[in-house]
Amino acid sequence: MKLKILIILLVQLFWFVNFWHANAQNDPLVAEIEAEDGELDGVRIDSVNTGFSGKGYVTGFDSSADKLTVSVTIYERGFYKLFIRYNGLNGDKYQQLFINGKGQGNVQFPKTETFANIEVGKFLLEEGENLITIKSDWGYTDFDKFEIYAAEKNQFNIVEDLVDPDATEETRALYRFLKLQFGERIISGQTTSYFTELKNLAGKTPMINNEDLKSYTEGYPYKWSGGHVFGAVDDGRVNRLIEWYNSTNGKGIVAFQWHWHSPTGGEAGTNTFYTEYTDFDIRLAVIPGTEEYDLIIRDIDAIALQLKKFQDANIPVIFRPLHEAGGGWFWWGAKGSEPCKKLYDIIFERIKNHHQIHNLIWVWSTPETDWYPGNDKVDIIGHDSYPGAFNYGPQKASFDKLFNLTNGEKLIAMTENGPIPDPGECFELDAPWLWFMSWSNLVNEQNSVEHIQEVFANSRVLTIESTNAKTDNSWRSTLYPENWKPGFKDLNNRFLHDFSYAGYHQGEKEIPVIEKNIVDVTQQPYGADNSGETDVTQIIQQALDDVGQGGGGVVYIPSGTYKVNPGSAESALRIQYNNTILRGAGSDSTFIFNDASYMRQKNIVWMMGQYCTWSEQFGTTTKLSSDLLFPTQIIPVKSVLGFEEGDQIILRTDGTDDFIEEHGMSNIWTEWAADLCFCAKSILLMLKTI
Repeated sequence: MKLKILIILLVQLFWFVNFWHANAQNDPLVAEIEAEDGELDGVRIDSVNTGFSGKGYVTGFDSSADKLTVSVTIYERGFYKLFIRYNGLNGDKYQQLFINGKGQGNVQFPKTETFANIEVGKFLLEEGENLITIKSDWGYTDFDKFEIYAAEKNQFNIVEDLVDPDATEETRALYRFLKLQFGERIISGQTTSYFTELKNLAGKTPMINNEDLKSYTEGYPYKWSGGHVFGAVDDGRVNRLIEWYNSTNGKGIVAFQWHWHSPTGGEAGTNTFYTEYTDFDIRLAVIPGTEEYDLIIRDIDAIALQLKKFQDANIPVIFRPLHEAGGGWFWWGAKGSEPCKKLYDIIFERIKNHHQIHNLIWVWSTPETDWYPGNDKVDIIGHDSYPGAFNYGPQKASFDKLFNLTNGEKLIAMTENGPIPDPGECFELDAPWLWFMSWSNLVNEQNSVEHIQEVFANSRVLTIESTNAKTDNSWRSTLYPENWKPGFKDLNNRFLHDFSYAGYHQGEKEIPVIEKNIVDVTQQPYGADNSGETDVTQIIQQALDDVGQGGGGVVYIPSGTYKVNPGSAESALRIQYNNTILRGAGSDSTFIFNDASYMRQKNIVWMMGQYCTWSEQFGTTTKLSSDLLFPTQIIPVKSVLGFEEGDQIILRTDGTDDFIEEHGMSNIWTEWAADLCFCAKSILLMLKTI
């Protein structure tokens, strides 16, 4: 066993001066666990097939209750990449993944001839023991080993423009809106079926209203003429959705999928979009000159006629054709990926170029790599999520699959769902779906009433009634993408510091509720402007001083935007008295907007008493045992002799002229500024053996 001495700093207050530099490197292996060392439930260990590691592999996933759980110990809470070594001799299979009991979605294990590794995704693992569970879905897959690697959150580079270069301005505006929300908000959606019922149940109106174009083609098998016959039916749903959109004053979002009843074949009164109810052959349909080709063109033209009505009304539409193709249960997926992709191309070109319809945002929703039409033909990638009733997990594995499929260049949406994923977990666990789309009355059958109401009450879930949709990016640095997350690095490996552990007890304890001596800065005698139009620096500072001089209390900043500027001072706001709390209405509601363009050696909010003395007094010193290339709470040192829990720690670099020049900061950094990386006001010193 290799021994290392670690100092673990749980920092309550940071003062960063330097800019840490990180070099690109491969993700380090953190842990590997043999499957046969896990907890087996309905499965068994075998060694018949060669190529496994360890003593054997786990097999016997042949019923829905079968599962395998392995335990992994992590020494620092964070995101980690999971690889699973498996054998897929029985063909492509999907299995359910759970991390610490929370559903992460179905994982596809493609067919293999022997054992192979597959990257499953990036997951938040807690310090200490974590449980990883594979539960049988399609079953019949063998599992050999689990590998855990250090990783970072997904870093997106969403493309600026739609795949249709001639998209209407209204459609471009909707796409800009969607990009702004991604990673910041989750848009609520519901199919038109059960839309009103959900609105009444949730107390708010879903922002996306999703309909189906299934009745507008000649193959529709439910036309009534004394019995079911084939024939197109205009049941008014297009006109109703236009009226609904206008009733929201353009705030609502219109979406369509297309359950395409087979152009010919099957029996009236059956759902001929299912493979089992038709013999229509897509392979012939994508060959120009065949009868089948003429039939699909007829149907595409019929759908284009309906979509054109929205364009004429200046209404953009989210359009999702050929959904769930990779499952094979629809006729458009029955003959493999190649004819399906050809059919998608035909639809795309026919609607966009032949019919000159340019009000569509194109959505694809099947996750298999071989089926993907390409980033040049898809605006949004989607996942249809049915993990089982009351499973509110974020479906992180499914999210990461789509991230990897599109190279992080496309927005990712939950295009259908039974249970609605917990919004808080979606953001915390790095699966910030652009929207959810509850399917018909499954929203009632697979979600509790309490969960539905909690979701729609969440300030980060957008409804028609919401007033906090993100509207611009004018406040963010141009050096970083609009959806950056803590831990982000650019191509030069520069990163933003993560202060998420610097709060009240590092976020491990609830902030206490204080009901006495609360001052609202928007009320008299202060009257701070919460529109962001006028500077309120002095007003908020006066409130802080008044509360502090009065023995302490809470300075409350309600929802809104508050403009501040440090001017010639060291900070815009200074908390200089004990027992003074500056409190907002939440990170999605209260915004302090720093109006200064130059902030070198300045602070927005500075916590410093009235009197402060700096000295060059040093106690115990030691050297780091390895470089700190990334943000961390763990600092490896050569010795902890002389250190005690509760000591203040100062981390310094050698601020030599060579060091300053190496970082391109000559004549900018002083030797002193290069020396001090940070100081920790309070720490927890621990020894660990790893």
